[in-house]
Amino acid sequence: MRFCLFAMRLHLPGKPVLLLSIVTLAVPAALSLLTSCEFSWGSKKALWPDLSPITLDSKVQTILTLLGEPPSPHAIETDGENLAAAGRELFHAGRASHPETGLPGRRLSEYFYCTDCHNTHREVPDPARLGDPASRLAFIDGRDLDLPPGPSLAGAVNRSTWFTGDRFAERVATPEEIGRARSSLREAIRLCAQAGASGRQPELWEIEALLAFLWTREWTLADLGVTSIELATWKRRALEPAETESVAGEIRARFAHATPSTSGDPGPLAESHNSDPENGRRVWTRSCQHCHGAEGTSEYYFGEEEGTWEELASRFHSTGDRSIYSLIRDGTGPGEDKKAFMARYPVERLSDSQIEDLRAFVEQRADGG
Repeated sequence: MRFCLFAMRLHLPGKPVLLLSIVTLAVPAALSLLTSCEFSWGSKKALWPDLSPITLDSKVQTILTLLGEPPSPHAIETDGENLAAAGRELFHAGRASHPETGLPGRRLSEYFYCTDCHNTHREVPDPARLGDPASRLAFIDGRDLDLPPGPSLAGAVNRSTWFTGDRFAERVATPEEIGRARSSLREAIRLCAQAGASGRQPELWEIEALLAFLWTREWTLADLGVTSIELATWKRRALEPAETESVAGEIRARFAHATPSTSGDPGPLAESHNSDPENGRRVWTRSCQHCHGAEGTSEYYFGEEEGTWEELASRFHSTGDRSIYSLIRDGTGPGEDKKAFMARYPVERLSDSQIEDLRAFVEQRADGG
C-alpha cells in the first residue's frame, strides 16, 4: 500500500485519496467475483458425470444412467441376486423355488423350456446388426453355440421393443396382448411363457425372476466392440455437460433396439443359386440338431438311421406344409390336441441362401456323400 501511495504522490498529485478509494473498493469486488466463479465452477463440476470407475466390462445401463438418462422402465426394485438365481433356474429348468419362501414352483410349460427357442449368448460380432444371418452363423459356429429359432436374449434389457414383426405372435395372441408385449419387457416375458411356450400364466415373482436373470445378460461396452481409446475419449468428453447427451447417443447407436423378425418366402431359390454344402452342414449342426438332435426337445429325431437323409431330401421337393421350406418359414403352430409345435425361422436368423445350403448338404448325404 505504501508503494501505491508513493506512486500516486509522484505521478498523480492531489488525487491519492480518490485512487485509494478505488483500490479499496476494487479488491473486495474482485475477491467476490473470484468466489462467485469458484462456486459456479464447483456446482458445474458436481453435475458432471464421474465416469472414472467405468471399464470395458461395465454394463451399458450403468454408464447411460451416469450420463443422465432416466432409469430403465424394467429395472428391478428388490434384491436382484436371489431373483436372478431363480430366473436362471426358470430359464434352464422350466421351474424354480421361490427366492424368499423356498417353496418349489411349478413348470412354466409342460412342452417347452426357454432354451428350446432362445439362448442368452452374444450371437453376432456387431450387436448393432442383429439381422445379419451370415455373420451370425459364422460367429456361433466358431464358438460352438446353437442357433435356435427365437432371438438371443443377450442385451434384451437394453432394447426398447420386443416381438417386432413377429408373425407367429399374431397366430397365438391377440393384437392387444402383442401391443403390450412390444412396449413392455415384463409383458413380453408373460406372452412368451403363456402363448409362445403353450404354458401357464407366470406368477409375478417368476416374471421378476426372469427379468432379473436377463439383467445379468445385459450388454457390456466390450460386447459392443468399444475400444480403450474410445472409452477414454468418452470420459474426457463427458467432462463437458453439453457433451453428455451426445456420448449417450453414440453408445446407444452401438446396439440394436429391436430384434427384426421378417417372414420369408417358403419356397426354393432359383436353380442358378450356387449352394454350399459345407455351410449347410453348419445350419444342420447349429439349428436343426438344436431341436431334432439326440438332446433336442422335438419328438422327431434326425440322426443316422437308415433312410433319414433320403426322406429329408425328398421333403425339400414336397409341396404345401410337408415341404421343409414351409416348415422352416412358417413352423407348425400349436393345435388343440398338440400344444408342442415347431417354431419358424425368420430370414434374419436363417436366410434363403442358407436354407438352400442346407438342402445341398442333405442331398449330398442322401447320395452317400
